[in-house]
Amino acid sequence: RGGAVTTTRRTRTTSSAFLGAARGEGAQLTVSSRLLTAQETTMVEATVPLQVLFLVFGRLDVRALARAASVCRAWSKVARDDSVWATLWPDGLEPRPGSNLREAYMRLHRVEQSKVVDEQGGRVWSEAVSLVNGGDGSDALALLRREAPLLQPSTADVVQVLFDDRVNPEAVGRLLCASSTDAEVRDEFLACFDFAGEALEDAYRSLATRCLPPADRHAVRRLVAAFAARYYVANLEGPFASEHAVKSVTLLLIVLHGSLESKLRGGKGGKHRKEAKGVMSKSTFVERGTAANGLDGFPTDFLEDMYDAVVMTTLEAAADSSDEEEAHLAAEEAAAGLDEE
Repeated sequence: RGGAVTTTRRTRTTSSAFLGAARGEGAQLTVSSRLLTAQETTMVEATVPLQVLFLVFGRLDVRALARAASVCRAWSKVARDDSVWATLWPDGLEPRPGSNLREAYMRLHRVEQSKVVDEQGGRVWSEAVSLVNGGDGSDALALLRREAPLLQPSTADVVQVLFDDRVNPEAVGRLLCASSTDAEVRDEFLACFDFAGEALEDAYRSLATRCLPPADRHAVRRLVAAFAARYYVANLEGPFASEHAVKSVTLLLIVLHGSLESKLRGGKGGKHRKEAKGVMSKSTFVERGTAANGLDGFPTDFLEDMYDAVVMTTLEAAADSSDEEEAHLAAEEAAAGLDEE
């Protein structure tokens, strides 16, 4: 029931000490050491008591246990052995008959670690939130990785700070859309959303509630590209032929929404009325959207319905604003002029 560990010359001293401490009956451990001078591999056999393996695995957290697969070739055998988890099970706690000891131990371990994080990590979490809101998102992610070694957080864990209710969506947008931000962080953030079966406009709107990109063309395109990849994979049976098609239509939606809001801000004879951009017409929206999907095109009325949904949602949002009378007048004016532009 032993494991096989691959090590390099750099870690040989530690491995030798580890193996030299083994005594008595136990598991067979195979160590492979690649010599730097001769391009060959030598194998060293040693016997390690099961208690040593139990001790090692018992000190690892859940994610470290998973990552141990890259170190220990026999990890899968050890992980499936209930005797390992029975040995690690705390005294005084009786697992339910027939329960999966491995899963039960991991759940218990997570609870214990959560207590530590709750006690020690509150300050770190709050500081990370402040950094994100202050525009130092990269520093926030680095802080979480540095100050939470117990959890050894993955990127997916670290980006959870971006979902804290205290985090400003605009701050999240600045972080995720920055050219210096790793694409992995954007992808992990998008992975937290389930877009399966959602209409494109609804999916992007749900993203925008958590992440508002800055008014920069390149920044918006970075976010939309990541969104398109996630949406397309979640809706492979949908009408979109490619990620590119999703990206193109999403950008059209953003332009349409922006032009609508610009016109509504002009309001009833407002001073910005002459500067307000014209709203993209439905025919233009359909023409450009259809071209984005290549030869496949879209089902009848698909783009028309999408256009109408965005317009209606934007006008309804304007009607619910604080100055309802002016908003209604602006909405009526905008709606009346759609077919003319």
